[in-house]
Amino acid sequence: MENSGKYSGSNLSNLEKDPDMARVADYSIISDNVIQDSNVDFTVPDNIHAGSRSVLRFKIKARGLDSGDVPFGSFDGMSTRVLLNGSVVWTWNWTNSENPTRVFQEVVPAGIVKPGDNRFEVKVKFNDPDGGLSIISISDAVLWWQAEI
Repeated sequence: MENSGKYSGSNLSNLEKDPDMARVADYSIISDNVIQDSNVDFTVPDNIHAGSRSVLRFKIKARGLDSGDVPFGSFDGMSTRVLLNGSVVWTWNWTNSENPTRVFQEVVPAGIVKPGDNRFEVKVKFNDPDGGLSIISISDAVLWWQAEI
């Protein structure tokens, strides 16, 4: 069977081996609010097809304060990483001069999400020579995955 793009999210070789095994898409709500340099544990059911890729979706908001607690908008030099079970699945290097709120969606490689307990982490690195503080919050974090039925 040829991978025509129409089925690019599926692992066709496994479908060919066991055509009677049906799969559905389902999701796990990770969290509605995560602050930088923290983690959230979440659970995925045992029938997840760990050999398939997953899709992570989240909203990110950045806020900054200078050394005098005055809001500022430059995030040059700041990087944010999102990890699932210790593996970096998304990185963003900030280069803009406004306080952004954005939604991101990222394909997660097969094998990172596992049945049972999983961990979602947010790590931020910000080197402000003026002593400023960055605050990154992530909300509406959801993971879509495939399950065998």
